[in-house]
Amino acid sequence: MTFLIIGKVDENNHPTHTNQKETKSEANAVVAQLHSNGDTNAFAIETPHAFKDLRYMTVDFAAKAVTYDQAGSDNAVKKELAQAEINRLENEITIRRIREAYTDSTWMKTQEAKIATERSKL
Repeated sequence: MTFLIIGKVDENNHPTHTNQKETKSEANAVVAQLHSNGDTNAFAIETPHAFKDLRYMTVDFAAKAVTYDQAGSDNAVKKELAQAEINRLENEITIRRIREAYTDSTWMKTQEAKIATERSKL
């Protein structure tokens, strides 16, 4: 198991200064160094969330605990995938396709419908 060391957080209690160590003794050494530098709230915790996105992690210094918003993270991934698909679909609309749409707009309408479907996921 990996140890996550929390040094500082932002105004929403999301970690801004972290480190990861593989052993408790290594983690404790880093925490001791942080304490000696004035970061007295710093602590280490054994967690499976050590390498996850810090934007979805919330720190409770009083309880020396970390919670991870898996649903929020999953939502963000879905939105990123939808945005990537929108970008791909929009990049297929070339000058040639626009020119062709003057005579037959079927492809363009289908493409715009696909883009609208992806945008609804955002």
